[in-house]
Amino acid sequence: MRSYAWLLVFGLAGCASVTPDSAVEHAYLVRAHGASLIARALVRSAQCPAMIVDGQALPLQVRAPAGEVPARPVAQGLTKPARFDLTVCEAALPAGAHSARVGPFALPVPVSAPQRIVVIGDTGCRMKQSDDAFQPCNDSAAWPFARLARSAAAQKPDLVIHVGDYHYRESPCPAGQAACAGSPWGFGQDTWTADLFEPARPLLQAAPWVFVRGNHESCARAGQGWFRYLDAAPWVAARSCDDPANDAKAAHSDPFAVDLDGQARLIVFDSSEQAGAGEVFAREFAQVDVLAQGAAHAVFVSHHPVLGLGLPGKGVPIRVASKGMLSSLQAARGGALFASPVDLALHGHVHLFEALGFTAGGTPTFVLGNSGSMTEGALPDQLPPGAGAIGEVRLDAFHTRAGFGFALLERAGSGWRLTEFDENGAAALVCMTSAPSLHCDRAGQRPPSH
Repeated sequence: MRSYAWLLVFGLAGCASVTPDSAVEHAYLVRAHGASLIARALVRSAQCPAMIVDGQALPLQVRAPAGEVPARPVAQGLTKPARFDLTVCEAALPAGAHSARVGPFALPVPVSAPQRIVVIGDTGCRMKQSDDAFQPCNDSAAWPFARLARSAAAQKPDLVIHVGDYHYRESPCPAGQAACAGSPWGFGQDTWTADLFEPARPLLQAAPWVFVRGNHESCARAGQGWFRYLDAAPWVAARSCDDPANDAKAAHSDPFAVDLDGQARLIVFDSSEQAGAGEVFAREFAQVDVLAQGAAHAVFVSHHPVLGLGLPGKGVPIRVASKGMLSSLQAARGGALFASPVDLALHGHVHLFEALGFTAGGTPTFVLGNSGSMTEGALPDQLPPGAGAIGEVRLDAFHTRAGFGFALLERAGSGWRLTEFDENGAAALVCMTSAPSLHCDRAGQRPPSH
């Protein structure tokens, strides 16, 4: 179990700084293990400010200092040092706090039992030389994440889950391409600001976030920013992705559970590094069973789908989205899949919306990787013969939607209701789960009760 009491203890022991409000550029709340909440602030100062909690000053402490990290080898070939201009500060938010503020930012103090949960994934603007893929980052229609974040914030969520892949600007925009001209690239602060912190500002201020690590946040890509800004565990240099010699230590993080209320919890799983991860994943899936104990309902959350379909391409037909995740879960459970009380799974990675229900042995699954990054095609509404089985379970229901969007997840009796919205906040589909299956209808039509 992770403990964040040290953040509160050391914070109370310190002295309030005089960092001006104008130095605080971003502030947000991170959900960690259990009911823990961590306040984070990105500050243009070497010193951290105080967080004002119910009128009392609680000093934030340095999580990661500003500085420049030497360039490291990357898949795209062209690289440069990663410059982090802002100090990352943090402190545990005391339980029962009624109000909290860091600089000019009022933090979204959490409700005790979140009911309205926004789910987004795969949000950054793709700039990738090896695929000759350069999304028009300057075009709000082609990269609508800022508009989508405003629409999601308008839903007044109690919690936000991001299922991974925040950072996509790996390569410089080619000369002459006006649609992405002037965009930052690489893995430093400027790119994280452009891909996440600035467009997501209204949603970061709307509710606490559960951050899930995606493959774009592996050490070979944007892992340095992941550990500085988003990871729920304490930051340590040996697990920072700053030194490639330590990458093995940072490749995987233990699963952890986030309590939603007295009956339901999220189980957050780091699937970012897939290569050679079979034994690690099998061990971590056994931990998932332990984390689920005592809950009436548990939601498994990872970036890569366990039960999900990947897009066809390069001569490959519709396929299992992540064979490694599926085979590791089968190995951990002797061929079976998720055990009760896990009755829902949320994922990203595939850049569209999928809702998948199963016959006995499966778990209702939503793939929600359509919140801004360049789309990569679509799946048919009616799957072809041979695509109806994933591993040892068979599909009982399948719904898909191309185009950008986000979801709102709510408890509904003994199941879950998920509403899929487009980027402008118009409801498109409403889905009801009844494990192991689900049913979706167009918004405005009433799904059958289960």
